[in-house]
Amino acid sequence: MLNLWRTANMDKHKTQPRKKKKVRRDLTLINQIMAFFVLTADLFLVLAMLGLTQFSSLSRTLFIRLNLIVLAAALILNFLAMLAVGRRSVSLLKTAMTAAVVIGLISAFGVYVEGRLNVNLGKMMDQGSSQETVGVSFVVLGDDEHAALQSAQDLNGKVFGILDDEQAQQGYQMPKNEIEKLKLKVTYREYSDYTRLLKGLLNKEIDVAALPENYKGMFETNEEIAPELAVLRDVHNFNRTLTIHTEQGSDKDVTKEPFTVLIIGVDDDRSDALMLATVNPGSMTVLLTSIPRDSYVPIACYTNQKSDKINNSRVRGRQCTIDTVKQLLDVDVDFYFESNFHGIIEIVDALGGVIIDNPKEFVGQDSSDERGHQTVWVPQGVNRLNGEQTLAFARERHSYNSGDFQRQSNQQQVIQAILTEAVRLKDVNKALKVLDAAGENVSTNLSMEQMIGLFNLTMKKMNRSYVQNQNVFNVIGARISGVNDRAPNRMSIVRLYQGSIEDNKKAIHRVFNLNSEIDAPKALSFSIDWVYEAPAISKDEYDEKFAPLKQ
Repeated sequence: MLNLWRTANMDKHKTQPRKKKKVRRDLTLINQIMAFFVLTADLFLVLAMLGLTQFSSLSRTLFIRLNLIVLAAALILNFLAMLAVGRRSVSLLKTAMTAAVVIGLISAFGVYVEGRLNVNLGKMMDQGSSQETVGVSFVVLGDDEHAALQSAQDLNGKVFGILDDEQAQQGYQMPKNEIEKLKLKVTYREYSDYTRLLKGLLNKEIDVAALPENYKGMFETNEEIAPELAVLRDVHNFNRTLTIHTEQGSDKDVTKEPFTVLIIGVDDDRSDALMLATVNPGSMTVLLTSIPRDSYVPIACYTNQKSDKINNSRVRGRQCTIDTVKQLLDVDVDFYFESNFHGIIEIVDALGGVIIDNPKEFVGQDSSDERGHQTVWVPQGVNRLNGEQTLAFARERHSYNSGDFQRQSNQQQVIQAILTEAVRLKDVNKALKVLDAAGENVSTNLSMEQMIGLFNLTMKKMNRSYVQNQNVFNVIGARISGVNDRAPNRMSIVRLYQGSIEDNKKAIHRVFNLNSEIDAPKALSFSIDWVYEAPAISKDEYDEKFAPLKQ
């Protein structure tokens, strides 16, 4: 009997389930670590939600979904944390900490991406004024007659050449302020532009010329002055940080109203590439009107609006170029988009290159400041070019029979190629690299809302279209034609045909107003064998005679 009782008692103990051991050790430290990870993850989630707000106009539906995902992640994470603390479960504590680390890393990456976007967009956007450091050089002739002029104090009693515009900070205000600071007594002679000022120095009308510190880069393409640059010598150099003012962009709704953007490619403070983009978002039409950089036109900011090459207007400030184009084409310039040539290289390389159709193989100039070194090979035909090759393609003119007019066509092709690659971007890292390049080299007065609106419009049109991405916009190329000539100072210039200017004005008006009248043919015929060619906006030549230029 005793054995039977013992056996039954042992069986009873075997069948009873084991009770889970409660954690008796102190979990205060683990709880504190978990709380730190959870709070950090919550902080990054909140920052991510706040950062998403400014991009909400891209897609309201996507914005709501992302915020719901972020909110759900925060609720689940905090519920797990409270459950782990309440039950004192080590496994739940580990799960909560792992979730906190994963969610924290993902949201931190989102905050990082948003931060880079904001920094680069902030660098690009010009809200009316910006700080720029500019330099001025006091330049003399390097001949024996001026050999004694070795320092700023040696310039006392000399004749100084400056600009005649009291509002010109670099050409008038800075030199005068520096001369007062140096306590020099000098005589001033004023000129309407830097070309005439430098000519005055070479002709010994003045002893000293106050020029921008990069004056050699400015004049190295001037066929008359370039050979004389070697005889010039800097005596004194200084720089100042100035506030540069530019008109704020229009408040137009760029997703509904037609608008214009002046595209400026800057090299050594000159506008070496100049295009007016006329955009109609309703028809998705973009008209690119190229203006020859050597166009000899009245410059809006010069005294009495004296004529000069239009690319020299940028030396006096971006607003001077904008006002000159307004005056030339009699059209409001709603926005500008400016990039230096190094920006083109970096943006194209960040995109992984662009597809270019080059009509002729050539070896051209690279982006270095040392001119004359032909170091970039650009192959003929359709190829993917890197940044240096693309820049050389956009700048080359000597290898083509049509010279500067082919260069204008090349520049339009580069703009289209960059836009085509940009809208195809799906790699986040590549997109961030493109934005980094743009942030350092691009400036525009389009607002954040306007840029997001344009991007959103483009994406919507692409999603509704069965055509390739680059065909969503109907891009039309045009140019103002003219004839090569010489200015009174023997400077190489292009005198624009008035007929070409008028034809381009009409084309811009047609893009703005699709209901405008067009010249319809009196008779209509058709053949199935015809190959359609878009009509030219402007002819290459007009039956116009130019009056001789006066000094």
